[in-house]
Amino acid sequence: MFATIEPAHERINLAQFRGGLRHALRTVNLDRGKTECGIVWRGRLRRVGIIVDEAGLMVPPKEQHFFSIEAILYAGNAVLYAFDMCGATVDLEPPLPPVEFYRHAIDAEFAIQRGHVMRPKRVENGRVTWIWPNETTLSR
Repeated sequence: MFATIEPAHERINLAQFRGGLRHALRTVNLDRGKTECGIVWRGRLRRVGIIVDEAGLMVPPKEQHFFSIEAILYAGNAVLYAFDMCGATVDLEPPLPPVEFYRHAIDAEFAIQRGHVMRPKRVENGRVTWIWPNETTLSR
C-alpha cells in the first residue's frame, strides 16, 4: 500500500496500487525520472519515505500547492511509501505521518515565520545557494 498526497485538493489517499509504486506515481502525475526521495518518519521497525517532484519548489508560488510533514515544506503532489530496516518496500499502514495543507503560498510563509516549518534551502559546501521563495520562483 502507498499513500498519495494531492495538496491542490487537500487529499490523502491510502490505497493498494496494482502496478505498485509506478502506478502510484502515475496516479499523481509524478515522472519517476524527475523526482526526489526523502524520509519523513523513522520508526523502530519501519520507515516512511516520500517521493516528490524535484522541481516542485521552483514553480512560482502562486502556481503551486503546498503541504508539510513534521517541519518540512513540500510542493506539489507526492507519494508516501514504507520500507523496513533492510530497505525493502513494505505496505504503508496507518497511522500516517500528520500532513498539514496550505491553501496558498502565503499560508506556508506564515507557518515558516511562526516556526512551525523550516524554510526550504539548498546548502552546498557550507554555503546557502538557494532559498525559498526567491527571485527565480517569484519572477516566473
